[in-house]
Amino acid sequence: MASSSLFNASLSSLNPNQHPIRRHPSPSLLRHRPVAVSCADNNTTPIETSVKPPRRTENTIRDDARLHRSTAVNPFSARYVPFNAPPNSAEHYSLDEIVYRSRSGGLLDVEHDMDALKHFDGAYWRDLFDSRVGKSTWPYGSGVWSKKEWVLPEIDDDDIVSAFEGNSNLFWAERFGKQFLEMNDLWVKHCGISHTGSFKDLGMTVLVSQVNRLRKMNRPVVGVGCASTGDTSAALSAYCAAAGIPSIVFLPANKISMAQLVQPIANGAFVLSIDTDFDGCMKLIREVTSELPIYLANSLNSLRLEGQKTAAIEILQQFDWQPPEWVIVPGGNLGNIYAFYKGFKMCQELGLVDRIPRLVCAQAANANPLYLHYKSGWKDFKPMTASTTFASAIQIGDPVSIDRAVYALKQCDGIVEEATEEELMDAMAQADSTGMFICPHTGVALTALFKLRKQGVIAPTDRTVVVSTAHGLKFTQSKVDYHSKAIPDMACRFSNPPVEVKADFGAVMDVLKSYLGSQKLSKWARTKRDRCYSGVRTDEFILEQDVDISYSLANNVGEGIVELIYENNIKKLIMGAAADSHNSEEGRFDRRGSPHPSSESLTSLQGLDSALVPYEEAVRGEHDNVSHALSSPEDQSARGFETMYYEQQRRGLEIEERRIKAEEDLRAEIENMKGIQKELEEQLYIDCPRQFEMFQKERDEAMKTTVELLRLLNLDNSESASHSPPSSFQRSVSNEPPPYFLCPITQEVMREPSVAADGHTYEAEALREWLDNGHDTSPMTNLKLAHRNLVPNHPLRSAIHEWLQGHS
Repeated sequence: MASSSLFNASLSSLNPNQHPIRRHPSPSLLRHRPVAVSCADNNTTPIETSVKPPRRTENTIRDDARLHRSTAVNPFSARYVPFNAPPNSAEHYSLDEIVYRSRSGGLLDVEHDMDALKHFDGAYWRDLFDSRVGKSTWPYGSGVWSKKEWVLPEIDDDDIVSAFEGNSNLFWAERFGKQFLEMNDLWVKHCGISHTGSFKDLGMTVLVSQVNRLRKMNRPVVGVGCASTGDTSAALSAYCAAAGIPSIVFLPANKISMAQLVQPIANGAFVLSIDTDFDGCMKLIREVTSELPIYLANSLNSLRLEGQKTAAIEILQQFDWQPPEWVIVPGGNLGNIYAFYKGFKMCQELGLVDRIPRLVCAQAANANPLYLHYKSGWKDFKPMTASTTFASAIQIGDPVSIDRAVYALKQCDGIVEEATEEELMDAMAQADSTGMFICPHTGVALTALFKLRKQGVIAPTDRTVVVSTAHGLKFTQSKVDYHSKAIPDMACRFSNPPVEVKADFGAVMDVLKSYLGSQKLSKWARTKRDRCYSGVRTDEFILEQDVDISYSLANNVGEGIVELIYENNIKKLIMGAAADSHNSEEGRFDRRGSPHPSSESLTSLQGLDSALVPYEEAVRGEHDNVSHALSSPEDQSARGFETMYYEQQRRGLEIEERRIKAEEDLRAEIENMKGIQKELEEQLYIDCPRQFEMFQKERDEAMKTTVELLRLLNLDNSESASHSPPSSFQRSVSNEPPPYFLCPITQEVMREPSVAADGHTYEAEALREWLDNGHDTSPMTNLKLAHRNLVPNHPLRSAIHEWLQGHS
């Protein structure tokens, strides 16, 4: 998995030739260094800050900012106006006034002097913003205040309260995009990698800085208050604590995570846990701030949106000012979706980019008033009572910024989607499994992406950014519950619970073998097995092969394939060979020259050679032992044959119990594979149809192979039991030739007995004719003959010639 933080702009971005959107040449004196501006005189043009001497160690970065403050006039300004007011509206307010709504009761918006900003072209603004990235110059080291001219242009640097927030990582979700969405240009904007762990820092630094300014102006502000679902209160309490300003927080009781609750407590906020939901807390805080000199910090206050819009500018900056096709934002109180639109739109209007992305607002199905409004065709909006959701920060049924959100989505041809609780938790777990650690709200946004990809709205090649609004560490309990499968009525399909195991080497090895039993481990096991077989001596009377028949499940969904692995663990002996089965005069077969067994019903199975190798080796081992017995000094004696035969029968009884045990193991293996079939189907059939189809094929092949092994075991046993002592084993002379003197093809006494690749002895000419007539299988075993080599069997030939001489 690869990740990338694209924040540091390349030096090439300073090259004006790379930006075709330039409206007019930027002033040469303002090209490559940031400016600091002031309201000290009546000049109308920003002046470049002089070159700074080395900072003395006793000075802070704030001291340096004071020492090198520009005396040029600040040409930029901003004010409150009614949101979406008609062009002829004259209503406006200074940002230094404490006002939250227009005269008509509507929302307010911060309006910038766009004519003053347009005095500088897009290339100038791009160069200016790029030049401030990664610096410690106060206050431009902040991702918000590096765009100060577009945020709060008139505030003094001394009044700014900043933790150098912003500049958050833009993460290339390579593996997640390819594995789950078939996308190669998917990005996650990790706004949660911030001072207090959420995107709320971007807006709170602006609001608390303005409050700090108002208090220095002796305005009646004794503290700052907010209603919160967790993240707003954390950001407010942290920035107020840094500035020494009292903070008051209204939280819905038992509806936020402990990690969110402890943040305002730790930062010294006055926390009220109220027995209601967020909408109830919001109603109370609005009533309280209308009666007491407490500054309202919720997104009803449009100052916060000025900071939050800088995340949109960062995204463009991190893509070298090339807009993505889509940006997906979780929505609760709905201020953020408007903030992103405003940031993108300002960049377009001021010539930094030539288009803006389409926005998607993602809501939890348990708190989805905007989604229902969108589905109704933007007809009458109806607030709702939000139900409990794991995405607690967006558990809002009556969003304050509904009008802002609707306006933004209409302007950019946006979309609204929803996510059920199971969908958002599954999406969160899938993202975490690829290296992220996201919050449930980001799971809501990813679910929206899943749905839009499935519908074909978002193409595989579309550059898409998912905004992650908070850090996953704030929501560890929901993750614990998911992976413990402790959530009622939720399958938790991608859970990954810890495995409890005894402090025992064997137990640990068994667990690891089961976990690592993927294709890679199978290849390793086969390599080890081949090395083991290459050194096996086949000239012992009974060949003992170690066979371990086990199944394995790959850890990732879509790779769960039942597989047979043959390895050293369980003793397995197959059958005693009949006296008419012989081997080469060397008394052994090289495994590499062994036949490839395959019945007609198994011709389509790949890997059957590996599956039946233990069976072949054992049978050939028995043949080798018979051959050695025949080449002993008494091999021409009927008594020698008789002794060898009964000894073989005695030893055959000894291995019968082992054969039965092997049969039981095989049957148990079949049951195991049937048992896990249902589990794997539940995991695969919903989201991984291709992998499920592959699994079915591999499982069926493994099942057939196991059943064939079981059939061969039963066949071997019946064949072994069917042999009775030949009459030639008696001391008396018989006129009938023993069965092993007769060719299986001609049923006549062999004149030129030879051993074929299947281990049986034939009349040489008869077998050659059999193969020349188009047959490619053994006449005795119906198994495919890998080669046609015939080796004369001298001991048996001598015995046949002796019999013929006595009965001619």
